[in-house]
Amino acid sequence: MEINDSKIMADNLKFIHPSFFQYLPIFVLPFAFFLLVVLGMDVFYVLLGFFVLEMVLLLTIWLLLATITYIIKTDRLEIRSGILIKLSTAIPFDKIINITCKQNLFQKIFNIGNVFIEIPGVEPFEVALFGIEKHEEVAEFLFALKKRSEI
Repeated sequence: MEINDSKIMADNLKFIHPSFFQYLPIFVLPFAFFLLVVLGMDVFYVLLGFFVLEMVLLLTIWLLLATITYIIKTDRLEIRSGILIKLSTAIPFDKIINITCKQNLFQKIFNIGNVFIEIPGVEPFEVALFGIEKHEEVAEFLFALKKRSEI
């Protein structure tokens, strides 16, 4: 069975990845290494430890962000993640109960935010799209697609 690429592209309205800016505060943590200089540790080793920790954090966050994709299709929202173990969650728009946007002060600086999608279950629970750029526009777009699916 051959898959038509134009059909796949027509079904995918938007591809969204979380923003790197939501993780910037994490990079401040390694500056605590410089307290070791005050305690008498050699500056060379402190700088080396600082550099290694920063690179490990950068690589980890890059891998995390590169493996999370939010795909908005005409009839559903898909959340794909994972490197070795791939996880894909599909949420049909007709099952969505509520869409909420939240933004903290740090996210406001970079115009990013979180979108929470409430879906029914044993108890209604939320699926979160973290660190989305222009999160309010994304929420409005999802809400419009939800309204369209109800017709």
